[in-house]
Amino acid sequence: MSNKLGSERRTALLAHLTETWGTVSLAVSALSEADASESLHGGWTILQILEHLVLAEVGMLRMVRAGQPVDDSLADAAKESELSIKVSSRAKPVPAPERAVPTGRFPTIATAVEALTAARVATIAYVRETETDLDCVTVNHPFFGVVSGHAMGLLIAGHALRHLDQISEIKRSGPGTATRG
Repeated sequence: MSNKLGSERRTALLAHLTETWGTVSLAVSALSEADASESLHGGWTILQILEHLVLAEVGMLRMVRAGQPVDDSLADAAKESELSIKVSSRAKPVPAPERAVPTGRFPTIATAVEALTAARVATIAYVRETETDLDCVTVNHPFFGVVSGHAMGLLIAGHALRHLDQISEIKRSGPGTATRG
């Protein structure tokens, strides 16, 4: 088994994780507490979405760290592309696993963003520093089944984009259109 994720794949994954975090961070940076308590159609508030992102990212990184090593690379660009598209799309609603359902852990948007930042920093640090070839690690994702550790990194980034679309939809609805949570 190889000891290192190929440098080009590692660099691309790190760039994707960094870029998606920057996009989410920018989207929520100017939100007021009132904005963060808005939702659409009885769905999650922005604050709840951020909490869900924290729970999901921490959980997915934990799964990668506990992944099972395999001898042969699971790298599959076509499958990874398909997974990235599926996870970032909001076309089909997907219920969150119970462990990733928000419960009000964060009283303010600042505390939620701080926790989400810490989670993404930990994810990026792991991808950058691990000696493990993430293409040679299997992880059992609750919706996508067995994927490589590298694919799980792509799912982490794409999941944030999925919910960025949800946050953007709430923000676009404008004052008085969305409901307060």
